[in-house]
Amino acid sequence: MDLKSYSLQLNKVVLYAYHGCLPEENRLGQRFVIDLCAKIALPVAIDSDEINHLISYADVYEVLKVAFTENTFQTLESCASNIASAVFEAFQGVVVIDLKISKPSVPVDCACESFGISVSFTR
Repeated sequence: MDLKSYSLQLNKVVLYAYHGCLPEENRLGQRFVIDLCAKIALPVAIDSDEINHLISYADVYEVLKVAFTENTFQTLESCASNIASAVFEAFQGVVVIDLKISKPSVPVDCACESFGISVSFTR
């Protein structure tokens, strides 16, 4: 059996931050929903059952959380770039990062679930 690809996923991570273009967003903050998919370089020892042979999703979450909340960004694109840079720096095995960041409470007069972005970064 040959391993074709391997990725680690964090789905629907909800974090509170102060990102946005409006002063109210920076002052009051809001919830954001983040999906992160990190594609890992092969070969990966997935059959060893040893955590130190793999990238821990808990460790990726901690890097994501700090990168998302430590600064305030006007745009989600800048925020996504900061997250990708932090994950690439922390985990040498990550070669591609796909990020989706959604803003459920948008300051726009409309009825919708969320606004957001979807971006992909390569090392």
